[in-house]
Amino acid sequence: MFEPKQKIALALLSGGLDSRLASKLIADLGRFLVVGYHFHHPFSGAPAQERIRAVKKAARDIGIPLIIDSDYDAFIEMTKTPAHGRGKGANPCRDCRIFVLRRAKRILSSMNGHFLISGEVLGQRPMSQVKNSLNLIEKQAEVRGVLLRPLSGKLLPPTLPETEGWIARDELLDFVGRNRKRQFALAEKLGIKDYPTPAGGCLLTEKAYSARYYDLLKDAPDFGEIDMESLKFGRHFRLESGIKLIVARDEAECNLILERLSGTFWIATTVDIPGPFAALDREPTEQEIMLVGGIVAGYSKAREFAEIAIELTSPDGAKVRKTVIPLDKRDFVKFML
Repeated sequence: MFEPKQKIALALLSGGLDSRLASKLIADLGRFLVVGYHFHHPFSGAPAQERIRAVKKAARDIGIPLIIDSDYDAFIEMTKTPAHGRGKGANPCRDCRIFVLRRAKRILSSMNGHFLISGEVLGQRPMSQVKNSLNLIEKQAEVRGVLLRPLSGKLLPPTLPETEGWIARDELLDFVGRNRKRQFALAEKLGIKDYPTPAGGCLLTEKAYSARYYDLLKDAPDFGEIDMESLKFGRHFRLESGIKLIVARDEAECNLILERLSGTFWIATTVDIPGPFAALDREPTEQEIMLVGGIVAGYSKAREFAEIAIELTSPDGAKVRKTVIPLDKRDFVKFML
């Protein structure tokens, strides 16, 4: 239980090093109740449970309670038409930051809290952490003066904790740029260990995933969580007819297709001879079955056979078998995303 006059700070905690450093710097002052806040979005590079476990561990190591938040539908909708542009991939970094800060501010208000903490470092990321972007994000999220960035606080305008005398400027740092040596040194000083290697952690920054995302956005602009989830694994093909095909690359991806896409996608696989599972985003025509079956067989041990049987399972469980001719990869590589 905290003292009635103790100020409450909500610290955005991603699981990365910078947010841990910022949270611990303020928590170690001993004057505030610092509560961690993690928004889990559906484009995280790590599996959801793995990412959440890492964030929970980070909060435990710092010694602060943690709030975990998510709204996949709203977040996905935000990525479709970002008001403030994208990075080199499909990443809407400014809009993402605004989205998360707005949610964090609402939670801060519900706690009768006083200010937010972020691990952002001035100039570290070219799209969202240069001064113009920081100012834009603060304005659009309506957190100007409420958001404290302790790692670069000496280089930024004073915020509420300073103007109210809760924190002195010399208790803040002046980190700037992409070199992370000072972060590593500070982590050692503060006893922070086992942190992940520097990375954005967002699939929308990756070239291959972005290509799949844009293809999905063009084909089905009203796509939802399951469609987005399907982009995370397998080989992806867009056939000339418009049908989308996802072919597993190994046993783990076969299991993912069965676990995550059955009941929504059509599922195809070889019969009697080992081969991969594949998913189709809509019911195939007879002509499409021949092409899809040929591609699936082309990745199976039956690719040298003249013909092979494949089985298709509809979302409602109905099954149908067809005989197809395995195709050489050179015949269908043009469809790969």
